[in-house]
Amino acid sequence: MLFGLLRDGADQRQQIAACGREDYLGLITKQPPIVQRGSAGKTSRWMVCICTGGHIMSIAPTLQKYLAAENIQYEVIPHERSMTSARTAEACHISSDRLAKGIVLRRDGEYVLAVLPASHHLLLPELKTKLGNSVHMADETEINLLFRDCAYGAVPALGKCYGLDIIVDDSIQAQPDIYMEAGDHETLLHMGHAQFARLTANVPHGRFSAHD
Repeated sequence: MLFGLLRDGADQRQQIAACGREDYLGLITKQPPIVQRGSAGKTSRWMVCICTGGHIMSIAPTLQKYLAAENIQYEVIPHERSMTSARTAEACHISSDRLAKGIVLRRDGEYVLAVLPASHHLLLPELKTKLGNSVHMADETEINLLFRDCAYGAVPALGKCYGLDIIVDDSIQAQPDIYMEAGDHETLLHMGHAQFARLTANVPHGRFSAHD
């Protein structure tokens, strides 16, 4: 297994295919930078990559650093590229009830991440009874700014490491184990209930979703 860095926005598979094992090893670092500033003030984002069995898996650096700091045990699950939660669950042969998705909301100029099963849809009126009537869905631009090292639509179901408050639906909290996006559209993280419960121990919970 190899750990390394790939520049965000680059074709990762072509980048690995273009170099041999020794060249790829040159990308490896113990503490990869999340953001690198160029001489012109431009920033480049990098993804923490795991190369195993010829498959390239990407974990958002912010997420990876947070899980390491919290000493969370998890498994990295590669899958074919998928742009929907339903297709991701199908590709990984898991129940979408166990796949956590994060929905970014705006409230009084701040942001909240609502975490619920991929098999459910958000009941915004129910959530407003818990968070107030000022809650609205965040737009694409806001989400991209908040999750700078993630592909759009691949929001991890953990908000603390991105500076967001979170609220967790009881339906996902009840699952025996949890899967979630790792920051791209080809990788899931899998952790046991106890690990997920540790990460969400002091956040609000409630019922604000319904099964599709």
